[in-house]
Amino acid sequence: MVKNVNFYNNVYIIIILFILDRISKIWAIKHLILQTKKHIFLIFNLFYIKNFGIAFNLLEYYAKYYQYILIIINIIITCILIYYIYKKNPYNIEYLYILNGAIGNILDRIYYGFIIDFIDISIQNNHIIIFNISDISIMIGILIFIINKII
Repeated sequence: MVKNVNFYNNVYIIIILFILDRISKIWAIKHLILQTKKHIFLIFNLFYIKNFGIAFNLLEYYAKYYQYILIIINIIITCILIYYIYKKNPYNIEYLYILNGAIGNILDRIYYGFIIDFIDISIQNNHIIIFNISDISIMIGILIFIINKII
């Protein structure tokens, strides 16, 4: 019974993360200037970029040519996750977090042609990582997966 409560609590968290992701990306497009740093505190900044590449903006210059292939690969991975969640083990919440982030980024790639990243961790003018709430959801899922495998 506790497992069900935890599962449904996580589903609510995932729904909230998804809604926050959509709202934050729309906000970033409307209120942030492309590639202009807005300092928040310490190493945390807002820095809106259009991510045409894959994770962490890798292969950015090649991704424009392979845009549709990336969309198809993302959809295939999402379908595999959905199958695994619903057919194999629906209580593995880590896959729900990863799925949530994947769907958020797929929607960006389909609708805009790129992924909206705007949360920036940087030291002085050196950007360490720029990401979005979908990426946070994916990282939460990966961390839960790793912790479950270790324990």
